[in-house]
Amino acid sequence: MGYLYYIQGVHSVRVELDRQGKTNDVERYDIAKQDFISDWRMLKFMEKEHFKEVNAIHFWANIATNNYEQVKLSIDPSLNRKDFQYFITQGFAVRLRHNYRDKRVTCERYDPYGKGFVKNWVLLAEIFNPDLSTEVTCKNFWAFIAKSKYNVFSAN
Repeated sequence: MGYLYYIQGVHSVRVELDRQGKTNDVERYDIAKQDFISDWRMLKFMEKEHFKEVNAIHFWANIATNNYEQVKLSIDPSLNRKDFQYFITQGFAVRLRHNYRDKRVTCERYDPYGKGFVKNWVLLAEIFNPDLSTEVTCKNFWAFIAKSKYNVFSAN
């Protein structure tokens, strides 16, 4: 199993291939949800429009840039917003989602095996321990995910 990565404008699309090299799933990165969603219609768009095939590093860098721009645009002075804090904790990418409207905090760890962000409350205790965790910028957070040894890239 591997991935092929495509970019067209703000759309970041990855195509999951099975062991025979056939398309298993087509996922589009949704900036609003900050996660991948299955979107098979992108396969049709890829045939009609110009999608550029890129390597995994450029793919995640594009997502990092788009996320950074989205975070900059979503800052609302009325505090009716969701903000993120990004951490690298014991070799994993972890983010805290602050929802100022509901006064809630969600701790999510990135699962590099295809499940995206998974809630993990255990890490909340380790996040602010400087021996176990480092706070990073949004761009460095996504760069870490891109370069993580746990990701399977389609370089072969």
